[in-house]
Amino acid sequence: MKLFEIYKNQNQTLLEYDKDITLSKFGERIAQAAKFNYMHMSDQVLKSLGPIYNDNDFSVKVVGKILDAFEKMDPTKNKQYVMTLVRWYLGNVKKHKQLQAQYDDWRRDANLDRYGEMDYADSGYPEDYYDLEIMADEFDDFHDDFGNYVMNPENLNTFRLEDAEQIKTALERYHSMKPQLQPNERDIGRFKTFYRFEDFVDSKMDPELKQEIENELLSRPDVDVLYNGPLGTVAVPRSKEASCELGKGTKWCTAGKMNNMFDNYASQGDLMIYNEKPGNAKYQIHVTLDGVTMADSRDRNLDSEKHNEFMNEHPVLSKLIKDKQYKIHIELANKTWEPGDADRTLGYPYDNEFNNVALLIDRNREWKMGPMNFVETFYLNFFLSDPVFQTKPPTRAEIGYLDSYALQRNKPWPEMEKKILDYMTNAVNLYTKNLKFNEGPGDAITLGRLVKYFKELKDPWPELDKLDKQLKTIYLRDVINRKNWQNEIDTYSW
Repeated sequence: MKLFEIYKNQNQTLLEYDKDITLSKFGERIAQAAKFNYMHMSDQVLKSLGPIYNDNDFSVKVVGKILDAFEKMDPTKNKQYVMTLVRWYLGNVKKHKQLQAQYDDWRRDANLDRYGEMDYADSGYPEDYYDLEIMADEFDDFHDDFGNYVMNPENLNTFRLEDAEQIKTALERYHSMKPQLQPNERDIGRFKTFYRFEDFVDSKMDPELKQEIENELLSRPDVDVLYNGPLGTVAVPRSKEASCELGKGTKWCTAGKMNNMFDNYASQGDLMIYNEKPGNAKYQIHVTLDGVTMADSRDRNLDSEKHNEFMNEHPVLSKLIKDKQYKIHIELANKTWEPGDADRTLGYPYDNEFNNVALLIDRNREWKMGPMNFVETFYLNFFLSDPVFQTKPPTRAEIGYLDSYALQRNKPWPEMEKKILDYMTNAVNLYTKNLKFNEGPGDAITLGRLVKYFKELKDPWPELDKLDKQLKTIYLRDVINRKNWQNEIDTYSW
């Protein structure tokens, strides 16, 4: 039996590698890890490969490409480090389960069942749109552990394929220095994650050279200088070449020679490169519609303290970040919503029609952008017209965002009022004809609550009151024919 067939000990060094056997034995687990990274790690290489999974099955073709990527990262002829890369990549499966169990325990201790089920990995807007970060703010005892749930490769014991050059460089350095290492340092299997391994390699190298960005580079036509002063420089590269020059001395995938990801990131939003003074430390700040990510020169996410400093306290960066966020949201707000915007808006993929609308409404509370064309056309051309709403009423959160926006508009909205009346008329008529809208008699309570919610937009609203009266009449007709009907009526309200 060959060594790769008996590989079980994580501290064992593999000397042989066979792609077909690895695909057979580890393919499903690699697909599971890739699916997680696809959903939570924003790996641009994974996104370029197409579907990672279909009907809960993994794609052999895609997993094969992932193994091809591992082989390219391995600098040895016999690919002796590929199985180590597999092990490191699969680390997210175990770590995710540990963090979810820890999070569930905390929720039980804090008695948070009232917020419904929530996966810590979603970390933002489940069905009831209750954000994990808001929860952390509400309960002080959660703050100490909140950093454990940050969704980045280092914290989840995995790595992104887009960081191939960074990984290959670390393996090359390790392989070249291996003969000079102490015997106990030559076993790569003792490193549980890539980042622990990289820390070890870096500790054996000369301290990282911190290069100052020179004035000639700032004068390039493909570099936009946003700030040049006593606190350092902030520049935006407009080409892959400029990104490589500005990122010299870093491990960013946007500054690498192999699988450079500049175009992918730049299509989603400007990459701001901050060369801090004194010290010439470099940071990369990426502002997109979805949020702000920040990395140091080693391509590690900044800790919460440094992140907060740059976001809210830094006299230069905080203003630049907010300006870019505002510009991105204004650009989206002025667009016309069309079917398909959920798949690609401003270069960023979304899985839910509602996400962009919710983002704009949330921001509009702070920025007061006024009427937003994207939101208006979404509500008038889609909301309540989508076939799903003909069999399932909108949630309180969805109606809540509509209420919020109507109040933000601060003026009558007759087009939306007509749409609501048409929708409620159809829904009540379906119930009146004893056609199941959702779950039989319980539909009356659901629809009655919708009447109450919609009246937050306009009150008095005689037409809606008439539908409400019709709904209650039919409900009483139905409920009186059931056992315990008196108890139901006594406890019934909407």
